[in-house]
Amino acid sequence: MITLNLKNSIPLISTYLLLFAYLAQADDNSSTVDISGGYEYNNIRTNLPLMMENRFNRINHNLIYSLGYSLGTLNELMRFSMQGANYQDSSAMNISELSLSGKFKELAYKLGKTKWLWGKGFSYIPTCPFNKDIYYWGSELTIVKSKLFLSTGAASNWGTSNDIASLWNVPISHPEKKYTIWGRGGINWDASDLSSTISAEKKEDSTYWNTGFDYSIDLLNGFELHSGVNISLPDTVLTFLLGGQFGFNNITFVMEYYHNENNDQIITAVNNNADVLGTIQLDVQGIFDLKDGGKIAKMIFKFVKSRHTVPEIDLVINTGPSNCKFHKIPYNAMSIFKITSKF
Repeated sequence: MITLNLKNSIPLISTYLLLFAYLAQADDNSSTVDISGGYEYNNIRTNLPLMMENRFNRINHNLIYSLGYSLGTLNELMRFSMQGANYQDSSAMNISELSLSGKFKELAYKLGKTKWLWGKGFSYIPTCPFNKDIYYWGSELTIVKSKLFLSTGAASNWGTSNDIASLWNVPISHPEKKYTIWGRGGINWDASDLSSTISAEKKEDSTYWNTGFDYSIDLLNGFELHSGVNISLPDTVLTFLLGGQFGFNNITFVMEYYHNENNDQIITAVNNNADVLGTIQLDVQGIFDLKDGGKIAKMIFKFVKSRHTVPEIDLVINTGPSNCKFHKIPYNAMSIFKITSKF
């Protein structure tokens, strides 16, 4: 069975094709194409309920593939990507990103299906209500005046429930219907920035309000400090993050502390420029939960000898006590091998 999630998208896709045609006529446009294919294997926990075990055994090893295309310049950029997977008894394919962004004088805009992210945080961003790994349909307008900016936008998870499960999005679940609106404003100085955000989320019959701020400062000696604070209403839930980043000889170290009502976590990361280890680009991430002892380690290896063909290995190890939150993830180890060609 092959599923192509294009339902109710024909008018929107037609509009974007017209925009593609317009951008193609520009004298200063440039385009890039990314094509990748690979294999994903997930090691399933042995203590799952039988029905869940049968479900995840069906998709524990898959062939994966994707196509990405961008067209335009910094002033007008069109992005399009699709992803697919072949499971044991079925196949699926969907449009993961379809967006247009650009600017006209002091007005910047973005619309379509894309990732809506802002604020400070490596794995978690307190002031951003969206999942960092999911693409949402939406739009945003931003006015930039000297060092000040003001923006407003709206997005929905319509169509995201059919997105193909990936290595980083587990457990596999269909998000509840949600609509989000937001307003942001801030100021950028030479070595620091401060911004505030207010957003409202509509989930079924309830509305949740979020308000908070983000701050970062570059100490100009390799050190960068950042923080984010958010309060959610009506339940008055406080979420905050404190972190820092240090760069030395093309190697970057990150450490953060993240807190909300359910989590107290330490996040660490190390990554390098490919020049440090020759042709290998390495990204290692770790999350340790101080409350229940759960741990997740992520390792990404890229072989970048050629800029046009990049083999990649992704590994995730999920450990900790049997009662930790990370054990809700049905896999205790996940791996991906893929090759990406760029034109």
